[in-house]
Amino acid sequence: MEQDEFVTTVVRKLDSLAFDYFIGGSICSMYYGRARVTQDVDVVVRLPLGLMRDFIALFPEPDYYISDIAIRAALATGGQFNVLHSPSLMKVDFFTPLHDDAFASEQFVRKRRGDIGDGTQAFFASPEDLLIKKLEYYREGGSQKHVDDLAAMLQVQGSDLDYAHIDEWVKRLGLQNEWEFVRTRRPG
Repeated sequence: MEQDEFVTTVVRKLDSLAFDYFIGGSICSMYYGRARVTQDVDVVVRLPLGLMRDFIALFPEPDYYISDIAIRAALATGGQFNVLHSPSLMKVDFFTPLHDDAFASEQFVRKRRGDIGDGTQAFFASPEDLLIKKLEYYREGGSQKHVDDLAAMLQVQGSDLDYAHIDEWVKRLGLQNEWEFVRTRRPG
């Protein structure tokens, strides 16, 4: 299974039960910026505990590996769990925000629907919100891949970005140094 087919399969599964989700991470930054190699798919999902069994049923064995213990832990802490597609070794990292996370709530309001190929539509983080999350990831780990993704998004999206929204959340989340660093590294 190719990565684009895998993403389409995951999106269709989530849409079949109307889960509230959006794609983030590298797949989303490629959507708004430039293509690059990535090992996984990042999806932010609101997963009520009462629907956990339905969610698990979307990813049946032996083709998928999913841990109900990991899901419960993620739901309790606002953490993440993953689903592994055994035949291809592709994986989805599912992030489960806590209910009182103001930025996560904002992301769900601002998510956008877009085409991921063969007529399939998916929800994506807005480019502004993805940029803010990438700034957080850069602060946490210092990875150059985040700087490269951000630079590509800034170059491709340019003046279409809502800079007032970015500036507000950069300030609220204390990301001013990271934002300044990325803006000064911006190509062309």
